[in-house]
Amino acid sequence: MRRELRSAGLLFSALVFDGALAGDAWRPLIWSSSAVIQDGGFRFTAVTDRLIRIEYDEDSKFVDERTIAFLRTEPKGVWQQSARTGHAPDGWTVLNTSSVSVGYTQGPPSPGSVVITSRSDPAFSWTWGDDPAYGNLRGTARTLDSGAETLDLNCNHKVSPTMENSEMHCTWGLISRSGWAVVNDTGAPVIKDRWFAPSRNTLDVSVFMHGLDYSGAMLDFYYAAGPPALPPRYALGTMFTRWFNFDSDSVMSIIEDFESRSMPLDAWIFDMNWHIYGPWGAFTWNEHSFPRLQKLLGWLKEQGLPVGANTHDHDGIRTSEKTYKEVCEALGCDSGKDIPFDLYNKTFALAQEDIAMRALDSKDGKQGIDFSWIDYQQGEVDTFQQTTIPHINPTIVLNMLRSNDPVRHHENRRSMILSRWGGLGNHRYPVGFSGDQNHDWKGLAYLPYFTSTAANVGFNYWSHDTVGGGSDLSNDYELSVRWTQVSAWSPVLRFHDKGEGTGTCATTNSCARIVPWDLPNAFFKAVRSAAQDRDELMPYIYTAAWSSASTGHALCRPMYYENPMDSSLYDLNAQYLFGPDMIISPITSPSSDTAAAGFQQALGA
Repeated sequence: MRRELRSAGLLFSALVFDGALAGDAWRPLIWSSSAVIQDGGFRFTAVTDRLIRIEYDEDSKFVDERTIAFLRTEPKGVWQQSARTGHAPDGWTVLNTSSVSVGYTQGPPSPGSVVITSRSDPAFSWTWGDDPAYGNLRGTARTLDSGAETLDLNCNHKVSPTMENSEMHCTWGLISRSGWAVVNDTGAPVIKDRWFAPSRNTLDVSVFMHGLDYSGAMLDFYYAAGPPALPPRYALGTMFTRWFNFDSDSVMSIIEDFESRSMPLDAWIFDMNWHIYGPWGAFTWNEHSFPRLQKLLGWLKEQGLPVGANTHDHDGIRTSEKTYKEVCEALGCDSGKDIPFDLYNKTFALAQEDIAMRALDSKDGKQGIDFSWIDYQQGEVDTFQQTTIPHINPTIVLNMLRSNDPVRHHENRRSMILSRWGGLGNHRYPVGFSGDQNHDWKGLAYLPYFTSTAANVGFNYWSHDTVGGGSDLSNDYELSVRWTQVSAWSPVLRFHDKGEGTGTCATTNSCARIVPWDLPNAFFKAVRSAAQDRDELMPYIYTAAWSSASTGHALCRPMYYENPMDSSLYDLNAQYLFGPDMIISPITSPSSDTAAAGFQQALGA
């Protein structure tokens, strides 16, 4: 099949460039604009001269509404008006922009019936039915949860060793060594009246025909889908959280420890124990742990530390919530009964966001929560209660809702969340949280590839739990140092212990090392040095992040972006470009017995 389809593409290329289809038999098509042509059941949109959207519907009921992936920006490509644009007697039709030629036959698309070819290099040619894996440089997937060490980013394969593909939202890269990449938006929910609605399209495919111009492909994606959002400056510094029963005194104590030990800290995040006990997710502070809450939050503000908090959205609104009465009135529900989680119901979703969650936010000069860590883990389903929206998932809905909070409330502040990947379009909702990865050397060695490759879908800010190994690796101090070094030279440095730092392990000294100064002093100094180096580089990091929307270059990106023509730059998965002027090649394997002695000697251990 691959050989037959590729032959069809080459045949079409020859016909277009030899002029064999020109002649009096051509007849005009329906031009909706210079960028949009309709022909029977087809509609072709030149979003740009190299990004072509192909729709097909027998009744010509095409979709203009935006989806999660694409904003439906006014197309800026131009179909050339020439005698060669129209129907040919042999059944082929040819459309040209300045950069690509599109050939197709009438009727529903089938393998070989639609071909798009680069006009500057006809060797780059896509045919309907081509395997999207062909030459693709990969994108990203939802999470490293359930203790995965690595993922397989070939979306045709089983992506995670610990989770089903339906949970992973694996996304192909928008760049490829074959010169093209395809996004299939068929069936994707549309956004209508500021909410999600089932799709009514039949076929909806976008083809990126950029050859080896990877930056150009990303810039065209940003034009069609919106630029990558720039997180607040503090998100690019050092963040700290752990799953621990903090109270006000212990929060203040550990922050003072950061200060006294000259350890950078730019944001504080409460894990789930900040809220009332009982439900896994809640929207009411635990007054037993924080009886003088506003005093603590005010103190955090005085320290210049934005505040984040973990939310496990799934339990709905319990009667124990402070905002229960107000939410119930907004929904017209029966008072005295828990309100179930009905995320795809617009009325419920906005009541949860704009009443329950909003009550926690910093606003009107009063310190509260500045950003949410959305830790939703209860299944990537398309139905809640009686509400179904096909082909949607709760991760992207929650990410969009909470990221858009400042816009809904007309606030002049930059949004920020921590959350897993919800699919193409999630680049507008940073920062990424990669989940509960297995913390060992194999897991660490995977992070440079995973983090940098996400640049191929514009997801520029993955963050990973930075913590030492647990159990039998708890005393592998080199692992703790190397993990911090990798994070310090990544988009985000976020210390976090998912629960391996406390409990019965304490009796055997086998808990994961989350607080950096719990390491022997020489190793702590190495961890601190990595964080301080990052702190000093903040102007460089922030400037590189800011410029990504105009350059198409993520802060952290694969080596081949430097020169896509250089074959030696591919498969360098252990190193990556970091900003405009740096190459990072972190150490992600343990030292040998001999080298380990040298490593400890270098640290002064």
